[in-house]
Parts: sequence; structure tokens; C-alpha cells
Amino acid sequence: MIRKARTPLPPPWQRISPRVRVVRMQTSRGLSGSWIDPDHVFTFLAEGGADFILERRRWRLAAGDALIMPPRLRHVVLASPREPLTLYVAHFDLFPGAAPGRARLLREPPVVSLGASHREAVRSAFQRLHDAFHSGRPWRLLEAKGLMTQLIALLLDSEGGASPVSPQDTGWARIKPALDLLHTKFSQGDLPVAEAARAASLSASHFALLFRRQMGMPLHRYLRELRIRHARSLMADRGIPLAELAQCTGFADVYSFSKAFRKVTGVAPGKFRQLSGADGDSAQGTHGAPPPKNPTKPEDIKT
Repeated sequence: MIRKARTPLPPPWQRISPRVRVVRMQTSRGLSGSWIDPDHVFTFLAEGGADFILERRRWRLAAGDALIMPPRLRHVVLASPREPLTLYVAHFDLFPGAAPGRARLLREPPVVSLGASHREAVRSAFQRLHDAFHSGRPWRLLEAKGLMTQLIALLLDSEGGASPVSPQDTGWARIKPALDLLHTKFSQGDLPVAEAARAASLSASHFALLFRRQMGMPLHRYLRELRIRHARSLMADRGIPLAELAQCTGFADVYSFSKAFRKVTGVAPGKFRQLSGADGDSAQGTHGAPPPKNPTKPEDIKT
């Protein structure tokens, strides 16, 4: 039996054919939450700073820093409520039709601090990408694909010529088992701090302190916002009654759900569903955090 030798795959950048899925320029204060995206995510910090927790490492990113996250990477973003954070974000399918194991651009998310020339090039290319993607003209999606490729090339070029952002020491690894528990059982009613603390092998008091320090909020608030994000992802289906949404997201009743939804998003769930349209805000993993209480511009939250 003669076996054919396997032809080695060319480097990722020779196989790139990105299909752009989401493009937005987002300004907010106090952005916080945890997401898992099905696509690659390009993120550029145009203004402000934030902590990005990627897997078991924490990175402090400032204006001019950028990264590409691979698909299905759980990431946490924590930004200060005292200063505006402006993000340029693009979700893209890097190798359409490729097997999941071969769909990553790099093994590690490249987190780099761009030089002045690369910053301006990224700003310019992203603005044109945003305009092309949202133009409503199908043929401009071809232009968007080319601009997405250009942005990837700019970041990879900067990775070799700029100082990478160093990960910070963190207690993130200690609370990650508890976060996994929360994301698995968030729909099962109230989760006591003691249960989450046991998952992290910590005392309840130590865990509560460490969780707040790492996540920037107490456990009960994080759990509430996690449930609301999940509810928002389901609200595109207008056939699901609010009472059923409340039940499947872990709230005791529709009143508790409506009260929490209004507190997190600033609007009642019925009004949110009406404003979001038929396609809703269904992308759970698109940094679709609840709109902040004091956005710089309403249109900056979702474009």
C-alpha cells in the first residue's frame, strides 16, 4: 500500500480569505463582561484603557494597543468607569470552510503596542472598513474583505517591530473554575457564593474579595449581567414570551427579570425588543455588553 505524503499547509497568512461578519466603533464607560466569540476578533483601542483577561493571563491595554483573538476564546474586558473607552472591533471568519482546528491565525493572541505610523494606518483602514461594511452595497463587501486583510497584515507586521504588551500577574487562574461554574449554571437560580468559592478552592470571604478585585464587580452583579446578556441573545426570537425568558435565564419570575433587565440596560425588556428590531441584539459574543448608563453617543454603542 502506497501512502501519499501529506502536503504541508502553507503559512496562515498565505491562506487568508477573511469573511467579515461584524464591524463597529464603540465608545462606552465601564465596559465589563465575559464573552466567547465564534469568530476571530480584531480589536484596536483608539482611546482609553482596559484590562483584557485572555485564558489565564491578564493584559493591561492602552490607547494604540491591538490584538487578534482566535475563535472560542473566553475573554474578559474590564474598563474604568471614569474614562471613556473607544474600541474598533471587527469579527471575521478567517478561513471559511476550514476545519475548526485549522482556523486559528496564531497559537497565541498577538497583543502589541502599535507605533505611531501603524496606529494611523489602522485608524484609516478601519474607518474605510466600517464605511464599506455598513454601506448597504453588496459589492463593497469585497472592499471590506481586502481592508480586513490589510488590518491583519498591519498587526502582524507590528508584532515583529513593536514591543509586545506583557501579561500581568493575576489571581485570574484562582477564580477561573468559579467562572466556568457560573457560565454553566447561571440558569439554575441563585448560586451561593459558597458554591462558587468551593469551585475555586477558596473560603467564601477570600473568594468574594478576589472575585471583586479581578472582575471589578461583586459576584451577584456579574451573575445578573451574565443572565441579561444571555436573555438579550434570545430576544431576537419574538416568539419567546418574557416569562419563558425569565425562567431559562435563572430569574425567579418575570417581575424579577424585568427589574434586572431595566437596571442593566436602562430600558424595559419589551421596549428593548421593540427597538432592536427583528434581528435583535443576538450576538452574545460580540462585546454586546449592556449599553452603559452614560454613553458618549447613542449611536456609538451599536452600529
